[in-house]
Amino acid sequence: RGTGLAGELFRTALEWSWELPEFRVERVRLWVHEENERARAFYAKLGFAETGKTMPYPNRPEETEYELALYRP
Repeated sequence: RGTGLAGELFRTALEWSWELPEFRVERVRLWVHEENERARAFYAKLGFAETGKTMPYPNRPEETEYELALYRP
């Protein structure tokens, strides 16, 4: 923790997706549990933002997951 490795790996994967020659990736989406503030902060640092979409957490439907998205630069 705290080395920046996760961020570097994620940024590398994002750059790879933007450069795919087979098809044009316009956005990357993911879901984050309502109580996972650490993950939400991590993704926010990478430029992800909440889309306003939510869904019940599959294992505990009374809890919520939020969709985050990052659009192609």
